[in-house]
Amino acid sequence: MVCKEFEGNVDVFFVDAYLHSETQASKIYDSDMESNTARIVVVDRFENYALKAKQQLLYRMLDASRNYPWFVICVSSREDCMSLLEKRVRSRLSNLRIRFSYNISKDSYLEGSLQLLSIFNQKDTKWDRHIKKLLDSSKVQSELENLSQITSGFESLRKVVVMYAHYVSKLDDIGDHAVCESLFLKCIRLIYRADEMDPILEGLNLRELCLLNCLIRLTNRERKMDCSFKKIVTEYISFANQYDNMMKVENTILYKDLNELCNSGILVLDSSSLQGHLEFRKVRLGVERLEVQRSFECLNPLPTNVRHWLEEK
Repeated sequence: MVCKEFEGNVDVFFVDAYLHSETQASKIYDSDMESNTARIVVVDRFENYALKAKQQLLYRMLDASRNYPWFVICVSSREDCMSLLEKRVRSRLSNLRIRFSYNISKDSYLEGSLQLLSIFNQKDTKWDRHIKKLLDSSKVQSELENLSQITSGFESLRKVVVMYAHYVSKLDDIGDHAVCESLFLKCIRLIYRADEMDPILEGLNLRELCLLNCLIRLTNRERKMDCSFKKIVTEYISFANQYDNMMKVENTILYKDLNELCNSGILVLDSSSLQGHLEFRKVRLGVERLEVQRSFECLNPLPTNVRHWLEEK
């Protein structure tokens, strides 16, 4: 809409971070860079440039919008896209954000399940009959409908399908419908844990939620799935020192909180690290990141300093 409104009056450049390399993208907008010509630069799927070392291209584009009459629009379909950006890149972004969400119908979700499961077809009709019978199950349909209401897209569904395909491949016979149905339902519940996780998340205090957010920040920064207790505690201390001294507590309390989060299933402990000291135990998040974000939003009032920390990520 913005581009159409100014078409003819302003130069509009479209960059697709998935299709264009950084070198190609630079050529698109580098021309006549020193002039004061007004232009709009649309960077689609910009998270792909965020995964590059030092994020130089994104920084240059956004920095140019401060020095020239440029309007840079960054577009992404990832919920965690902002957390991928380095601090210096985020500092060049404005606070103006437009967020679109959509509702997926039950039929669309079932069709998506069918298409994803069909990817693992071994070119035999037995698998086709298996997934058709599986998706005809009222229990499976009910759980998939719950999953579609909790998540905003097909990301969680893809996780369910990949997990199911992995475990069902180990079965001797996929003809046992009851076993396969039970396995698929377990995969769904492992991903979103609607019945048991929501009340637990709602019952977490602010410090525990901040510890979860510290883990999210660390895994984004280090591009890893898991992280040690020690690193999470260090990240929390840094947050408290910088944003809110009232949140400071003794390290032993933080380690106890992390242990409780493991016991509740919100954090998943790496079994290989059980033998070492407590501070070197490694954990990964056992719930959707979006659910942690929503839990913060349910806190009323949320301290201003904590809100600034969340927005800064």
